[in-house]
Amino acid sequence: MAMDILECEWGSCEEKFRLSDFHDFREHFEGHLRGILPGYRRGFSDDTIPDNFSCYWRDCGWDSPIDAGDLIRHVFFHAFHARIKLEGYKKQQEMKLAPCTLDNQSRNLLPDIPEPFLCEWRECSVEFNCPTLYYRHVDSHAWAVDKTLKETGENGKKKYSVTCQWEGCNFTTVNHYKLKEHCRSHTREKIFACMTCGGMFANKAKFVDHVVRQNSSGYESFQCSHCLKHCGSERILRDHMRHHVNNVKCQFCDMTCPNASALKQHIKFRHSAERPFKCDVCSYTCKMQSDLRRHREFHNAVLAYHCDVEGCNFSARAMQTVKRHQKVDHQGIDVNRYECHVCGQRYTRGSGLTNHLKKKHSFSWPAGHPRFRYKECDDGICRLQTVRFESLHLSQLLNEQEGEE
Repeated sequence: MAMDILECEWGSCEEKFRLSDFHDFREHFEGHLRGILPGYRRGFSDDTIPDNFSCYWRDCGWDSPIDAGDLIRHVFFHAFHARIKLEGYKKQQEMKLAPCTLDNQSRNLLPDIPEPFLCEWRECSVEFNCPTLYYRHVDSHAWAVDKTLKETGENGKKKYSVTCQWEGCNFTTVNHYKLKEHCRSHTREKIFACMTCGGMFANKAKFVDHVVRQNSSGYESFQCSHCLKHCGSERILRDHMRHHVNNVKCQFCDMTCPNASALKQHIKFRHSAERPFKCDVCSYTCKMQSDLRRHREFHNAVLAYHCDVEGCNFSARAMQTVKRHQKVDHQGIDVNRYECHVCGQRYTRGSGLTNHLKKKHSFSWPAGHPRFRYKECDDGICRLQTVRFESLHLSQLLNEQEGEE
């Protein structure tokens, strides 16, 4: 991935823009919006939301807009989220940080934004549906604040200060840059996001802490008893273990999830018969745009993807097949990383091990769960995760740890 290229993930769109051309990227999004809301103009629309709307952004699936403004805010937040994910990726590469190891299924899930972004700077009260324009607007207020003489030192050097003018706030700091940083506490702007899991962070320190805590190297002392992950400190271990808490229960079955977004995805895949994405060549239907994209590759009669190793003539219909070929034939990597904990049989993919466990050992997954879950062990091999913490169980463990400090 190029460190300065923004990619549009709207449906089958694959337009790319330089990070420095974010304005063009945002205008490109407006074209997608007009395809849904013909009356869209300058961040607003009075159009009625189309029936059975589902966000076209890959791996999103959001389908519950309140009105046209809610839909517009959601779509523009994808543009903003894509930019700060790229900023996070750049920072990760610059600092040579190991990549995040969390599940990437949440990489494009966004927070709900039911209300417009409101500027509460004194005598302003302007509303926005685009987060980028909102944050820039508040920044302009911060940069325009007049300096106030704070004191004059013994050597005659004058010291100035600037004061926040957000309603109800009298924060004072030494310069406009610090004031701009402070204003993020009002706007809740994030400046970095994780390219892998989609998590957003207000500053570099929090982003780096997120990435570093994923790296197990040298952290033998603080290991999660649930997934065997190593952490850098007791605090980070406790924070990590909270990711295992399942305290949101499905109304249709016994499944529990760690958060509302995960529950929404569970209901969509386990309790909904809707398959809105249809192949235009055959009768195949599916629930995710990404699944349809992968399916279409099988209709490609041309071996469109080629191995780029000099002297190799390997070709395939899918890039994933070429990547597997390169790992096995050119890098000597053992791709059979999924091992049965009962008999030691290994498989390339988790789906292969799942079929083996069901047919050979008659295993079944917990009620409401769509599949088995596998964890990576110390030897780099993925094996069946046989323990699942529910909220009460994990809370007791966390309380015990905190009580021992």
